[in-house]
Amino acid sequence: MKSKISFTLIASIACIFLASGCKQDPVGYNNKIMEVVNASITDIDALNAEMEKEDLTNAENVRKAWETNSLPHSIN
Repeated sequence: MKSKISFTLIASIACIFLASGCKQDPVGYNNKIMEVVNASITDIDALNAEMEKEDLTNAENVRKAWETNSLPHSIN
């Protein structure tokens, strides 16, 4: 029983710190999402262009470039 109360107390404190410590900026968050989507659309267009040409080697190179370019666009 004592360990259950201790766990509940620690979990409650952690939730309070988590809720109060998080930066809650919905506009900024939405802007980040839109940046990721717009960057992905550009990459998808390039990949589709290569796929329409049926040049799978270049399509694979575009995919790899997309993969490396998408890492900096992650949402923080």
